[in-house]
Amino acid sequence: MEKNRYVSIDIGGTEIKYASIKTSGDIITLAKTKTPSTLSDLQKLLKKIIEKFKSGLKGIVVSCPGKIDSEGTVHFGGSLPYLHNVPLKKYLTDTFHVPSAVINDGKSAALAEFWLGNLKNVANGVAIVLGTGIGGGIIINGQLFQGSHFQAGEFSLIMSKKNEPQTFEFMGNEGSAVQFIRVASKILDLNDLNNGPLVFEKLKQGENDKLNLLFENYCLIIAQLICNLQVVLDFERVVIGGGISAQKILIEEINHQYINLRQNNTFFSRMIPDIDILPCKFQNNANLVGALYHLLQEN
Repeated sequence: MEKNRYVSIDIGGTEIKYASIKTSGDIITLAKTKTPSTLSDLQKLLKKIIEKFKSGLKGIVVSCPGKIDSEGTVHFGGSLPYLHNVPLKKYLTDTFHVPSAVINDGKSAALAEFWLGNLKNVANGVAIVLGTGIGGGIIINGQLFQGSHFQAGEFSLIMSKKNEPQTFEFMGNEGSAVQFIRVASKILDLNDLNNGPLVFEKLKQGENDKLNLLFENYCLIIAQLICNLQVVLDFERVVIGGGISAQKILIEEINHQYINLRQNNTFFSRMIPDIDILPCKFQNNANLVGALYHLLQEN
C-alpha cells in the first residue's frame, strides 16, 4: 500500500465515492458504494472505508451536501437530512487522529477546477454542478467565496418563474439534470427512467422533435442562469459539472443557447462581456480532488 496519501470521500444522496489520493491531486484508487440511510450506518461505513487506507494516512477529506461552516459542521444536508448539525470534521479528527476537512460538494468541485482544472489561473469564475438540483461554487479574486452564512453557490434556491401569487419555481427544479433525464425517458417510453447515456444517444440521432425541444429548453434554463450570475458576479469563465457534463452535446447546446440569448438581447450583450463555458475537467471526480485542496489550504 502506497504511503503518504489521503483518503477523499464524496458523500452523495445515493452513493459514496472514495479514493486514495496523492498530495498532487492524482487519484491512486477509486471505488464507490451505496449511501447509508442513517447517521450511525454512515459512521460505520466511514470507519470501514478509512481503515482500508490507515497505514501511512496523512489526512481525511470529505465533500457532502449542506452548508458547511468553518468548524466543519454540516447544517441542513440537502438529500441527507440526517447530517444536519453533525460536527463531521471533529468526528473524523477525534476518531482517526489525522488532519481532516469537510466541504460542501459544489464548492469542492469549484476548488478542484481552480486548482488543477478548467478554472486554473482564472481570478473570477463559477462552477455549476448539475445533478438532483444545481450546486456550485464561486471563485472571487482567486479565493473560494463562502458567503456570510456559508451558502454561496446554492444555485438551486434561485427563484425563477412565478407560479401562484407569492410562490415561484426554483432553479433547482427547472435545472435538475435528474429530472431532465426522467422526463426525456418518458418521452422515449423507456423502462429505466435514469438511463442518461441512452437519452443522449437518442438526442445525438436528432429524430425525436419532442425530445429535441425538451433538451433545448433545458439548456436555455442553464444559459439563463449563467447570464443572471454574470450580472451579479462579473466572472470570466464558467465550468459545468455533474455526470451529465461528460456529454459534449450538452456543453455545445448550452453555449448555443447562451449565444442566442446575447444576440436577442442587445442591451445585455453590450453591457455584459462574453465568457467561456467549458465542462469541468474532473467531471464526477471533482469533489474528491477539491476536498483535498481545501485541506491543503487550511493547513
